[in-house]
Amino acid sequence: MYPIVFEVKHIFKDDGFHSKLFDAAVANYFDLNNPIRFNNFCYALRELIREKLITTSPDDEVKKCVWYDKNQKNVTRVDRIRFLIMNGLSNDVVDAEMIKQVLVSSNKLKKHINTLSKYTHITQKSIQIDFYDGDKLFEDVLKQIKECFELIEKVRKQVLDQIIDEAQNDIEDALIVELPSEIEELSTHSTIDSVIDVSISIENIDCNSIHFTGSGSVEVELQYGSNSDLRNDNGATDNKNFPFKFKFTTSVENLSDREYCIDEIDTSSYYED
Repeated sequence: MYPIVFEVKHIFKDDGFHSKLFDAAVANYFDLNNPIRFNNFCYALRELIREKLITTSPDDEVKKCVWYDKNQKNVTRVDRIRFLIMNGLSNDVVDAEMIKQVLVSSNKLKKHINTLSKYTHITQKSIQIDFYDGDKLFEDVLKQIKECFELIEKVRKQVLDQIIDEAQNDIEDALIVELPSEIEELSTHSTIDSVIDVSISIENIDCNSIHFTGSGSVEVELQYGSNSDLRNDNGATDNKNFPFKFKFTTSVENLSDREYCIDEIDTSSYYED
């Protein structure tokens, strides 16, 4: 079996129907006694790509996006690929070069689908493709589809990495402001020195907001007694580090428009000492 078959099957693995349809398309190609085996393969594969795009980029979700042209009658293939890459993010948030790569992905996929479409209409010419030419085209089409979906995934990762980098810029200062009262209750005076080891990831992007989750640690100085007590050796200070989890959202049109929520701060180590 050609290695490319297993590589492309991986693209459709997350949906049981898509995976079965891909297997059926390949089985059509290897039905050597069927004179329209290649035609059947091309037809099934073309419909599989169409089905995958529709399933992963539903019309109602695409139409909610700020970048969608509301004057259009129908959602286009470009729209669906754009949704796969950037969901509801506006053009102001995504780098222009990445938008160009969206178009590159779309054009590549269009080319592949056009190649498949040539053989879906059964004519005397279309069923006369010889074994060598058919075999080469079989591999070429699968390689091109793999390339295309890998490019979509690559650009999507670049977009998400860019958003995370942007969100990371001032997050430590912002979280200090949001830290809850549990810290204040630990001593007479609790001072937050810094937020460290912050890690964030994107949980979801919808038509309005980007939803992040994250974790980090807060370095705190705990003071027991007043400043006067400290001067008279009747007080004490201690430094602690507490892990915490947080969530925040930003607008799909403005990454600086954020709302934070400290999900959990773990001060249990304070009581264990």
